[in-house]
Amino acid sequence: MKRTSILNQYKGICSDILSEMTTKLRKSFKTLFMETLILYIVIPGRINFLQLGRYGRSCEQRFRQNFSKDFDWLEFNLKMLINK
Repeated sequence: MKRTSILNQYKGICSDILSEMTTKLRKSFKTLFMETLILYIVIPGRINFLQLGRYGRSCEQRFRQNFSKDFDWLEFNLKMLINK
């Protein structure tokens, strides 16, 4: 199986879960969230905002600002576990 197809499958699963969440998420946050998840898989070594800004499409400041916002990680992780 190709790496890109695995990443696309993972993106599809995460996108479905984000659309099922009870809280309303903006499209810009969803795209940044998807980019962040892919970067966590791809970036070797230590991951911080500087690395995310270096390897990603968005700047470091955008990652910092969006990570300071509230996000229901418990609901997201529970939906990830339940998803088959």
